[in-house]
Amino acid sequence: MGVSPVTSLKTEILLGAAVSLASVSACALEAISIGEMSLTPTVEVGAGVFSHRNQAFGGEQSTLGFPVDRNAERMEGYAKYGAELAFPVNQTFTLSGKATAISSLSRGDTDGAGITRNDPEYTDWEDAYLKLNAKELGWFDQLSMSYGRQNFIVGDGFLLADGHPEQGHEGGYWFGVRKAYDKAMVLSADHGQFHFDAFSLRTRTDVDFLNYKERVELNGGNLQYNLSNGGQLGYMHMQLSDNASELRDGMQVDDVRIIGLPVPGLSNLKLSAEYVWEKNDDLRARGWYAGAIYTFAESPWQPTLAYKYSEF
Repeated sequence: MGVSPVTSLKTEILLGAAVSLASVSACALEAISIGEMSLTPTVEVGAGVFSHRNQAFGGEQSTLGFPVDRNAERMEGYAKYGAELAFPVNQTFTLSGKATAISSLSRGDTDGAGITRNDPEYTDWEDAYLKLNAKELGWFDQLSMSYGRQNFIVGDGFLLADGHPEQGHEGGYWFGVRKAYDKAMVLSADHGQFHFDAFSLRTRTDVDFLNYKERVELNGGNLQYNLSNGGQLGYMHMQLSDNASELRDGMQVDDVRIIGLPVPGLSNLKLSAEYVWEKNDDLRARGWYAGAIYTFAESPWQPTLAYKYSEF
């Protein structure tokens, strides 16, 4: 796809056998009231231990050209901490916001791509935005406008879900916990089963070891219909601006999708599919996927079985 050439960094290049054990825990602490305003501290922590065998097909370099350990024992850990703000302006409007930071580290041998070398660790802001919410305002059931550093997801995240790929030197890679876009403005509206988003986003990628910096701007709109059975039908259009890439600058992107559509008579089986077109003066491209997920709803812990086929 043309949105982010560094998306490949998100794929663990194991090329061999791997064993991992990871855990994530999140909680919201008791809210602190200051007059009518409430402040809720939040904490999320995650840690994983990984054992890789025969990385890079037993070679000494990854496909990115970085040295890797053929057999590796490594760990990653992170903590995401901050607070959420809520202030009722009146019966219609509520002002909210969120500020979080992430501290992460890696220890041990190299990952399969070779980007978490030399035991990196890093702390930086993640979320930092304000949001004005309104309910039952004219024709709209709900209306909101937000601005700042925040994540934004369309559908199940096939095209838009991550404004900041993990880059190794920030102390993390496997968890991919950093996701927020920079200077993101999002206007959302709901009426009945219809939902609409207008957005202006900017990715924030600074891959120092690849000498690559990315500041792609994405402007567009998303319209979706939420079915009563839990499924979703949607269409999105956006335009990209990128002064560093002639192929992506001015690119038009169209997306249609069906998400989580239950199969009649098999309520535990849900189908999803999405198709994307990209074009500008010099390029035509497409990508799509089709998938199914079955939930064993009557079993302990409700395990799921999923299959997805994609083509780019």
